[in-house]
Amino acid sequence: MIRHLHATERVALAAEIAQGDRERQQALVAAVQHDLFWQSRDTVQIYNHAISNAEAHERLQTAYIDRLKTQPRSAREAAAVIVGSDASEGGLAQEAVQRLARLNRLRSGGSS
Repeated sequence: MIRHLHATERVALAAEIAQGDRERQQALVAAVQHDLFWQSRDTVQIYNHAISNAEAHERLQTAYIDRLKTQPRSAREAAAVIVGSDASEGGLAQEAVQRLARLNRLRSGGSS
């Protein structure tokens, strides 16, 4: 487990140090491969895939938590957001109308 963590950190560090320079990243990853005695380039691809998935998960979680932090904390605040100052003819704020439409599309199997 510690070896896996060590390898993951080194591959991620190589990408960070390279700062988008593909040649430099390949050289750094080659150094990681040499240091860890990896025989197959597939091993690097597995780590890159795992790191990409972890980064995507982290971004999603961060965005979700940030959204939750901006949500109303009381029933009064929630009512003000739902009715809002930009209320449409139906009495709902535009954001509430958009969210309801998105939820209805999801329920019917459509995409957002």
